[in-house]
Amino acid sequence: MNRLRLLAVAALFTIPLSASAEGFALSVGAYNLNPKSDNGSLAGGALDVSVNSETNFTLAGEYAFNDNWSVEVQYGFGFDHEVSLNGAKSLDITHSPLTVSGKYTFSGDTFRPYVGLGFNQTTFSDEDEFGPIAGTDTTLDNSTGLAALAGLQFDVTEQFALRAEARYIDMDTDVAVDGAGVGTANVDPFLIGVVAVLKF
Repeated sequence: MNRLRLLAVAALFTIPLSASAEGFALSVGAYNLNPKSDNGSLAGGALDVSVNSETNFTLAGEYAFNDNWSVEVQYGFGFDHEVSLNGAKSLDITHSPLTVSGKYTFSGDTFRPYVGLGFNQTTFSDEDEFGPIAGTDTTLDNSTGLAALAGLQFDVTEQFALRAEARYIDMDTDVAVDGAGVGTANVDPFLIGVVAVLKF
């Protein structure tokens, strides 16, 4: 994890720990991450790429400037995926997305819809090769891209809320086998999740 990611994740734990930190919130979410159906091809089109879906948890810290505008840093714990080439299981990977977003929450009493736009950096790791690429050293470059979100917040109390949320991440990664580039995998996932929010 590079220094920027380390600082951002540390901020998630340290920013809202003080009970006097008015405007801060800490949230835990469970998301199903679904890559788009067409994940591109490698080796000049010879290998069609398919990435399966996965469910895991996220942690986020948020600061509200007022009732409508806020900024959020969200970290996704490692999502494990199976990658198939031409339908054959070929690679297990783990990726950890980190997203910084600006959010606008519409005014309301109990139910409050919101939208957001931000920037994502995803780190890929733990590549494990099978089948047609068994015995090779396969690496996936880190990805950067835009991210968008929309959701609905239900304020249970002044300090606790629940959210239903959908996200999209522009996530592309360059793939290399034994040090030679073989193309780009287009993951571009949609995430559907539920989130528990503790406000300070």
